[in-house]
Amino acid sequence: MNKEELYQKIATRILQKRRDRDLSQEQLANEIGKSQSWIQKIESGKKPISLFLLYQLSEVLQCSIYGLIPETNEE
Repeated sequence: MNKEELYQKIATRILQKRRDRDLSQEQLANEIGKSQSWIQKIESGKKPISLFLLYQLSEVLQCSIYGLIPETNEE
């Protein structure tokens, strides 16, 4: 898996978890001190995300950080 594929898989998981929690991009952004456009870029897989911000997202989305990262053997 290359870097772009990894970001896309993380993006898909963030989007799904946000929808599961019935949060808008704006609500999620407000919870972590970012803009709605930042969330949009993350969810499109076009913006890399730091480990700390991934941790913040996992707290707001009430899931394990491991739930946002694909397993190493996942294709």
